[in-house]
Amino acid sequence: MAFKKQNLLPSIILESTAELYRNKVELKSSLIYLVCCISFTIGLIAIFFISVPVSVTSRAIIRPCVEVSQIQSLVNGRLKESFVRENLIVKKGDILYVIEPEMQEEKEKFIAQRKKLLESFLVDLRILNKFDSSTNLNNSVYRQAKINYKHRQFETETRLKKVKADYNRNLKLFQEKVIADAEFENVKFELDKLEDELSLLKQNQISQWHGEILDYEKELHDINTQLAQIEKEKINFIVKAPVSGTIQNIVGAYSGSAVFANQNLAQISPDTTLIVEAYINPADIGLIRTGMLVNFQINAFNYNQWGLATGKVIEVSNDIHFIDNIPVFKLRCDLHQDYLELKNGYKGFLKKGMSLQARFIVTKRTLWQLLYDKTDNWLNPNTFVN
Repeated sequence: MAFKKQNLLPSIILESTAELYRNKVELKSSLIYLVCCISFTIGLIAIFFISVPVSVTSRAIIRPCVEVSQIQSLVNGRLKESFVRENLIVKKGDILYVIEPEMQEEKEKFIAQRKKLLESFLVDLRILNKFDSSTNLNNSVYRQAKINYKHRQFETETRLKKVKADYNRNLKLFQEKVIADAEFENVKFELDKLEDELSLLKQNQISQWHGEILDYEKELHDINTQLAQIEKEKINFIVKAPVSGTIQNIVGAYSGSAVFANQNLAQISPDTTLIVEAYINPADIGLIRTGMLVNFQINAFNYNQWGLATGKVIEVSNDIHFIDNIPVFKLRCDLHQDYLELKNGYKGFLKKGMSLQARFIVTKRTLWQLLYDKTDNWLNPNTFVN
């Protein structure tokens, strides 16, 4: 008699046992599972050893290392010629504007004529002061002055000659006791008086002419100073480029228009080494130091294709600045190269005024440290401020 084998457990339970599952799982699936477990374990261990750079990001702009130079008129006048246009490249010393002075030529001509007249006066006065009758005078003014002096001198000498004749005659009479002492003394007094008058006439005339010489010499010195100043100002009527660079922001001044002293006419963006000026949040300024490496993501170039430019911090401002009412610290960074390059060798050159993102490499942190910091920010109640 044959006995039929009986199952001790229901079939639905037997289908859920591990033995049945292991029989169903293929070897390939087991290997995948094993690889995943090993990879997870290795990744978990690696987060304690793999480190990544931590950076602080700020907005920045490319600019020349020298400030933009203002082109100004130093004098008043009328614009005669203009040789500038937007984006014109100029070199230091190139002529940009020629200004025509207002009334300057008439003023210079008047002063030059006055100088010539004064020099002529001085020549005549020095001749008169020496009482040199043989040399002719240049000016009618002093020819007439000489005639007047000679006339007064002649009158005085004529009177003196008559009084001297009276004196000689009365001297004989006085010696012969013919006239009284008082009468002789009166005649002698008149003689002494006229002799003093003639001497005083000469001394007064010499003093007058000498005083005029001093006055004219002083005025001539002032005139020479004015002429030297006018000659110096002539240089200012030609406006030249103070630095090499590119013309920008031209003021609407055209030939014939009036210009004034200290009026801005244009700007020159200097043709110098390019730098990056970055604006750091005050909360991050403590992490920045001179010599720190910086990566620059240029907004005009897709960094996935062009990559990043590099540089380093060369200067950190000591005071805070406000840009759009936002407090920032200014940083100056140099550029290790002035272009970005594609894989095919094509170069894109960096230009003044390009905006970018500056990434300052602050430190290196392991993945575990970054994960811990992130978790701490989530869970630490002290990070939440009401």
